[in-house]
Amino acid sequence: MTSPTSYGRSSGLSLSGVASYRAHVAIFYQERRHLTGEHLRAVTEKRDELEALICGIVQHGIDAGKFRSNVTSRIVAFGIIGMCASTFQWFNPDGTMSVDDVTDQFCTLVLDGLVV
Repeated sequence: MTSPTSYGRSSGLSLSGVASYRAHVAIFYQERRHLTGEHLRAVTEKRDELEALICGIVQHGIDAGKFRSNVTSRIVAFGIIGMCASTFQWFNPDGTMSVDDVTDQFCTLVLDGLVV
């Protein structure tokens, strides 16, 4: 997340999945609390990997003096993940905005809020 391009790639990947598999994502978010055993472990592992990736990118930007020092990388990561994860509720792949349009606006929102 040290550049708009790297943030755009990471959030764009997430938003592409939401656009392509909207019904699957909706069912996952409604039913995930019922996961157990290996399914729960696999989902938890992927969630932790994504959180660590975003936290690391944000922390790198903070440490490099490119991002605000008064934010916590984990809270920023939760905000980004939540913002991207909730798009299944309102994003319409056949609507007036493309995945790239939404990704660009998310990048602007996050980066304008983080850049020193």
